[in-house]
Amino acid sequence: MELTQGQVRELDRMIRAALDETYDRHMPLIAKAAHERPIAFWFGLHFHPLVEASSFKEEGIFIDFDCDLNGADPKAADGIDAFTQIILHHRGDSACNIAMIQFKTHWNASASRDIRELRKSTLENSKHGYGLGVSVTLKKSIVQAAGKVRYFIKGEEVFRHLDFAAMPEAKRTANPKKPQR
Repeated sequence: MELTQGQVRELDRMIRAALDETYDRHMPLIAKAAHERPIAFWFGLHFHPLVEASSFKEEGIFIDFDCDLNGADPKAADGIDAFTQIILHHRGDSACNIAMIQFKTHWNASASRDIRELRKSTLENSKHGYGLGVSVTLKKSIVQAAGKVRYFIKGEEVFRHLDFAAMPEAKRTANPKKPQR
């Protein structure tokens, strides 16, 4: 699916907001080096209401998590054996595959298979043809994560998200300081 520049910007804003919320509410999971799947799950829960309030809200658009509803391998892209954690799509209609989001963690950061999957899955002639592929590498703090969100369109990396500087200090670290009384 080909996305407009406005749709890509809107997805970027939603992804950043859901990621900010994930760091804010679930920092203990990230700090203790939990598996990427529960963190991706929480991200998906924070992402869902943003999609519902966006231009992508239409009947038949779903967010699916680490699953396959068609009976084949779990969203393995064109022969690459990697799991996609979050997909935004219209079930049963490959022409409306909006975005796929992959998560990696700082303690298991080898994302090369995920990047290959994102590149292949965003090609127009691929099996899935997603409009946007997103790679998120979770770090111990939101500030360290700057630049660790990578975007792919038509098989090419198009930009990295770097705008974390405006966040309050409490959201930035795995061990936020308790407020002084």
